[in-house]
Amino acid sequence: DLAYIDIKILQELYISSLNCRDSLITNIELGKRNYTQTLKTSLPPLITKPEDVWAFELPETLPNFVTHKRLTAQVTDASSHENLAEKVVCIPNADPGFDWLFSYPIAGLITAWGGPNSHMAIRAGELELPAVIGVGDLLYQRISRAKSIHIDCSSKLVEIIS
Repeated sequence: DLAYIDIKILQELYISSLNCRDSLITNIELGKRNYTQTLKTSLPPLITKPEDVWAFELPETLPNFVTHKRLTAQVTDASSHENLAEKVVCIPNADPGFDWLFSYPIAGLITAWGGPNSHMAIRAGELELPAVIGVGDLLYQRISRAKSIHIDCSSKLVEIIS
């Protein structure tokens, strides 16, 4: 809950006689409401001028397919550590912080961001793990909400089954 506190309330509490507990609880609730609103805000992947935040289209991205394999499997995200076996795991980016995934017997990998030379693309290639790297935000949102998908890397195809 402390992550939702505005630093200004701590400064104010330091110099005032306000009830600390009540002030912190109120500020935490406000911080949670603000955070919920922030999650509803969508911004373009690249902002070059202030006007870009008011009107934009999300660009289509061309994903990078690793290996020439095909698979059909259930989809999960990386937060469910116990439930990764034989599933396609969705992660937001292709950085080394997700290397621990390869210690599980995952079926495949999907990332929202990353390119053919990203860490996860290289690791998936080394392990001959079917992966679709850099699908973009729109497709990533659809895939990560799916129950199962079909990936055909040689045909460069990702199909949502259910």
